[in-house]
Amino acid sequence: MAQVDIPTGTNLSIRLSSRLSSRHSLAGELVSSTLIAPVRVQGKELIPAGFVVRGTVANPTPAHKRLNHAVLWLNFGELVGRENRTAAFQAKVLSVDNGRESVDSEGVIHGLRPLRRRPGEIEDLLLLAAAAHPAVLASLAVGRFIVAEEDNRTLRMKRA
Repeated sequence: MAQVDIPTGTNLSIRLSSRLSSRHSLAGELVSSTLIAPVRVQGKELIPAGFVVRGTVANPTPAHKRLNHAVLWLNFGELVGRENRTAAFQAKVLSVDNGRESVDSEGVIHGLRPLRRRPGEIEDLLLLAAAAHPAVLASLAVGRFIVAEEDNRTLRMKRA
């Protein structure tokens, strides 16, 4: 891989190849992703799409007893090119596409806060209807399937 100088503040778009979870991932666990858009600086392509970006999980914290939300911090630090040549760099997560999570200024991913309310009248009626007739239960299951999250999340990150 030729020497490439990526300026601080350059955005990289990656797609995770690894499954991550604040509940099941461990600190130090390897994270693998793929660069899905070329890195361009002043209109010049510095790194083509397809390169592998590796990192590690740092400080995964699952939500605990409905008091707080889950937290996940990823440290990206290795770019793998052709012929498995590697280059070190530092980057932090800026955003998570197709996700409900938020990302703070330090690059820490914050999950949704747990619900703190009881089911409303509409939810109670739907549960009663589902108990009365299985077809209602099936339609609820199909609705959940339709709005299920996409497994592969796309992340935007910035070279630190």
